[in-house]
Amino acid sequence: MGESQAMRSTPSSVPNDPYIPTPPDLVRAKLEFGEAAADDLVFDLGCGDGRVLVMAAQEYGCLGVGVDIQQGVVEEAWSNICDHDLEDDVTVRCEDFLSTDLSQADLVILYLTSKTLNDLSEKLREVRAGTRIVTHDFALAGWPLSEQTVWTSSEGRPTTLYLYRQRSSGERQGRRLRNKVSRLSRTTTASGAVSTYRDRHARFVRLKERSTPQMVRTV
Repeated sequence: MGESQAMRSTPSSVPNDPYIPTPPDLVRAKLEFGEAAADDLVFDLGCGDGRVLVMAAQEYGCLGVGVDIQQGVVEEAWSNICDHDLEDDVTVRCEDFLSTDLSQADLVILYLTSKTLNDLSEKLREVRAGTRIVTHDFALAGWPLSEQTVWTSSEGRPTTLYLYRQRSSGERQGRRLRNKVSRLSRTTTASGAVSTYRDRHARFVRLKERSTPQMVRTV
């Protein structure tokens, strides 16, 4: 297996939270709760080994951007992404959350401590209208809760999931309609599928171009 070359990390102004992997079934529950769709750009802040982004790309057709301040963790994430041949759909960055441009995110996935969530609360307000934010165990301070549910694992362990939406008049209905039209275009004609693919990749490519230096896998 090849090794990954990670981007140089920047000084951190957020806490260095411990890396606690989220079980795959819980990852799927969070993506479902966040209404992950094929035209979504998913950000995972504190991406760990990249499992959220891999599942989002493989099972939901999403594009993904992972961010983590721990260099070794980012290298592991990139190796995992390469192993699943998702280099064209997912990128990862070793940087401070507070320097990450979130303005293009459709869905933000979080599993951070209450302290870090508090630090991120104002930063997350730069997401555009309609963006969904999902976290578990710890609520996001300063944000009105959109939905809350309890997910139970196969072992019977309950976990509380929290969903927040950046509010805008009419945005929720408009987004759902666009998702339906997008899915329809991918299943009707080949030309429609190519057009939708190009449209949803445009934002992602621009984000990858701003990641300097770009992460690459060497053999």
